[in-house]
Amino acid sequence: PDSAANTTHLSPHQLQQNSVLSKQGKEGVEVSAEEMSAEEGEEVPDDDKSMLQNLEEPDEDEAQDEEGSKSGSVVVIDNEGDDSDFNLDGHLNPVQLLKSTTLPVWIKDYFSWHAQQLQSLTPENWKEHRFLILQCVREDAHCGGTSDRLKPIPLLMWVAQQTQRIFLIWWTRPCPLEEFLLPNALNWTVPSFIPLTNSSENGRIFLKLHVLLDPSHNDLPIIRTRMQTYHGGQLDFDNRTDSTYDEVYHELFRLLFRPSPPIAAILTEELHAVHLKPGHYSVAHYRAFYGRESRGENVIAKVAVNAVNCASMLRPGGPVYFASDSTFAVKTVQQYAKENNHPIVTIQNQEPLHLDKAGNWSTRHPSDFYSIFVDLYLMGMGRCVTFGQGGFGRFGLLLSYNATCSSRHIYKRQMSDCHWTDKSPALDSR
Repeated sequence: PDSAANTTHLSPHQLQQNSVLSKQGKEGVEVSAEEMSAEEGEEVPDDDKSMLQNLEEPDEDEAQDEEGSKSGSVVVIDNEGDDSDFNLDGHLNPVQLLKSTTLPVWIKDYFSWHAQQLQSLTPENWKEHRFLILQCVREDAHCGGTSDRLKPIPLLMWVAQQTQRIFLIWWTRPCPLEEFLLPNALNWTVPSFIPLTNSSENGRIFLKLHVLLDPSHNDLPIIRTRMQTYHGGQLDFDNRTDSTYDEVYHELFRLLFRPSPPIAAILTEELHAVHLKPGHYSVAHYRAFYGRESRGENVIAKVAVNAVNCASMLRPGGPVYFASDSTFAVKTVQQYAKENNHPIVTIQNQEPLHLDKAGNWSTRHPSDFYSIFVDLYLMGMGRCVTFGQGGFGRFGLLLSYNATCSSRHIYKRQMSDCHWTDKSPALDSR
């Protein structure tokens, strides 16, 4: 797990060497507060009557979600995708990404400034520079899952630009981030000559935005931070910048990250094996074990099938990529696809681990977590996403080709009632 624990700062040449080679339905039954009071992990009744009475209470942030995408609501958009001759390197070409008119000028300017600062950085003068470091290290008691850790990046990038700090990422829990993601257009790796430890001697750690922006901290060479909110800083980003978080995230993520070689190899192989073309499919994500360790199979089956049906309503006729933390849900959807000849794609062979909650995480091999990032990229290459509870599905939507094409197959204790929708004759020319 510590194979990259001492990862050194990557030079532009090393980045090039490390680059990856091409290889609307009706509302469901609302659940009462009394019915929602079961203890976490309690066995869920399997009878159909109790099925919808065991969708857990959304967390406080989710309950306050202001996205406006309610249960069963559908936004249908065009089905046009990107070039069918998909090439992973071309998909992540920083030169092309930086030409985007979606990215605000301040982000492009910050990327240039960041590169200039790194070029002048040496073991002798690094203390003369100032840094903002997003951290998740082994000593941290809690970092959150993948989406919790990475969603705040647009806001933190803005903070770094406003305070003229070099933005870096220091991630060692459960293993270095470089095991899964490598820098792309901006080198966020921490130089080996900066001796970071999780102590105040190596920079103060601040968790609140107003503290990060406090000018009284300007003399601190290093400020470390981590944020965990449902919106991932979206509301502050939208209120404080002339850009919108949803529009920026898709390309900013691709500018910052490219999959590590093992992730890229799996991703390329899977895309070819299941004949998915980026931008030409919808996605259904179902987190069955959100807030609990078990759930009745009848509930899982019903919600999983409904989820792929909701995805088909977003992009009629499919294909649909289905991802879940439940192998039973995946097997159920596979059977449903076979029995009804629906174009539904799954690749999952085992239940993916949670970055923050996996048992024995400190001794696991990085490959145990690869499926998380393969799923994330496959969701992010979709065009429309339906999701339920938890942040991972919504994160996939942020990375997708159109963050406005979405629905919630579970929302505020309600499960939508979706039905498989085939492509209509009116859409055949799309």
